[in-house]
Amino acid sequence: MTYNRPVPFQTSTFNILIASPSDLSEERKAAREAIHEWNDLHAEAEGVMLMPLMWETHAMPGAGGRPQEIINKQLVAKSDLLIGLFWTKMGTNTGVAESGTVEEINEIIAAGKPAMLYFSTRPINPQTIDVNQMQRLKTFRDETYRNALAGTFASPSELRQTLVRDLTRRVRDMKKQLNPDKGSDVSSNAMAESDQNRQRAETRWKDFDKIFRTGNFRGLLTSRVEVYGEGIPDPPPKPAYVGVSIVPLNPLATRLDIQAIKQANPMELRPPGAGSWHVESFGRALVRHNATRTIYGEASPPTSVVELNEDGAIFAAFEMHLARKAKSGKRVFTFEGEERIVIQELGGYTQVLRQWNVTGPLEVRITLKGANDAYLTPIHGILWEASEFRPMTEDTIYLDVITLDGDFDGKDTAKTANIIKPSFQIVWLDAGLPRDPCFKTSGEFISNPSPYG
Repeated sequence: MTYNRPVPFQTSTFNILIASPSDLSEERKAAREAIHEWNDLHAEAEGVMLMPLMWETHAMPGAGGRPQEIINKQLVAKSDLLIGLFWTKMGTNTGVAESGTVEEINEIIAAGKPAMLYFSTRPINPQTIDVNQMQRLKTFRDETYRNALAGTFASPSELRQTLVRDLTRRVRDMKKQLNPDKGSDVSSNAMAESDQNRQRAETRWKDFDKIFRTGNFRGLLTSRVEVYGEGIPDPPPKPAYVGVSIVPLNPLATRLDIQAIKQANPMELRPPGAGSWHVESFGRALVRHNATRTIYGEASPPTSVVELNEDGAIFAAFEMHLARKAKSGKRVFTFEGEERIVIQELGGYTQVLRQWNVTGPLEVRITLKGANDAYLTPIHGILWEASEFRPMTEDTIYLDVITLDGDFDGKDTAKTANIIKPSFQIVWLDAGLPRDPCFKTSGEFISNPSPYG
């Protein structure tokens, strides 16, 4: 039997110091997990390995100086980047700075190294508020916003997703500083253009995301999502939604001819999971949806919509109906089915774009809305230990951003599935499952799941 040995690859190592006061234990763990996740996704491609440093795991007992001074020598001095997190506290004044975290930030900046700062917007229990700590934090936060860029996060999972995204840009900046003479002005200009393209793609996604989360996306009423309160007898399961955004990273030389595509009527451009649909054009956009109309003229809103824009951006959304267990009352949905729909439609949408000469990489973003307090289950739940399931805790979940390279044509379903697997895998693990049920334990995509498991 012949075994294929893994091919080694060379990397540079950047030490990342995670700094925060004592009220962010979950967030510190999320930051560490984000760094490990970034390594899994990007280390080989970027040629960089990130090493998380935390005082809990890397500081050693010492004497001959202030406690913070010892930490500075052991951790801060050998760190290449700092991630600073704040919520309700500043920490204890060290005699040199407002707190140990602030002193670490000052030390990093003084050494000419970057610091990424994030402030939590998570709700605070009024009974636990330390007024003095909050006032000191407010002063520091206001000063930070005046003098530097800082981010926010509402939960540990959102922080993790944000860090995975932000670390990519920061690592690339650090690589350029590490090798300032490498490449040419052309490569620098190309990098700047790439950053601009990603910002443009993110802006297009944000426009869609705002409508998807809070309003009416071409008739699909995502605003109907609401959390049922206690005491309501036997409430029906609330709907939940999946949103998919596909945006070309390279601006099109010629905008798409929407009317020509409408006339061609490509089957691949269908509302997610829909068997039949209606086609409408709205100037610069082609929209397909599965809304129905009764013989009395009353319209039923769509549960699945796809929109193709003349700049090549595709936005799609579809409704997931959550079931409520009769005995336990738990809200559940077979998320495996939704993942398979995304895999199928993502491949089809890419094929349409390639047929109409949209070349270059595509940026894909996937959002879940309304899944909080629901249990994700595979189609064949009997194969799993249900006692380990955990309810989702976020109303809106953003999966990791996916980049499809210019050679990707969407025709190979298994290839599509493997590309998006890391993003969905995180959701399954958060739900308490040991792996993504769309794949075998060997990692092979299950294209035709057996009804018997």
